[in-house]
Amino acid sequence: MQCGPTDRSGVATVGDIAFHNSGQQEATITAVTLRGPHLMSLLASYTVPVTHQVLVGTGPGVPTGEGFDRLSNWSARRPAVGTVVKPGTQVTNLVLVLQSHATVSSSAGVDMSYTSGGASYAIRYNLALQLHAPPGCGS
Repeated sequence: MQCGPTDRSGVATVGDIAFHNSGQQEATITAVTLRGPHLMSLLASYTVPVTHQVLVGTGPGVPTGEGFDRLSNWSARRPAVGTVVKPGTQVTNLVLVLQSHATVSSSAGVDMSYTSGGASYAIRYNLALQLHAPPGCGS
């Protein structure tokens, strides 16, 4: 289970999913959804090209700041739905911006759908999520 702290408004970023297109054709992301959310909603999803082997990671609020961008390539983000992922070795970070509607909220996992070569596919990430209001996880 991935535990993340929210900011005071209940928003958190979870960017711990990395993927690449190991197929022979481009893949287009068609949907990103939470599986079994409890008092949690998905505000936005982004793809971020991975540079320096650094993922965006998990934290309160939405990523900001020059130092952060230098490591994670956040300024190169794109809305996940509609992103075309070329085949090859480029690793992409799937980043979720989440809203917690309670002191503690959760989701059983994350699902991503995509099309490639005229067929539709789905990936079920078994990354269970739990968000905690300040002061955060383990408090």
